[in-house]
Amino acid sequence: MSLQEEEQNKYIIGTFGEKEIDFLIQYFLSFGKEIKIISPEILRSKYKEYLKDILADCYEIESKSHTN
Repeated sequence: MSLQEEEQNKYIIGTFGEKEIDFLIQYFLSFGKEIKIISPEILRSKYKEYLKDILADCYEIESKSHTN
């Protein structure tokens, strides 16, 4: 993996194995809203799925706190 810069944009470019996807998701979360995963689609979809799971957990906790 390498960091490349074009104009004002920075790109992380490289290859990775399927076993590294979870690590990359955690790493990319550290960028907050400052990251956009362009490709590959498997990484994009797994990242979105992870974010949806976080939101679902938040709403579940919030719903439980309102019923108690």
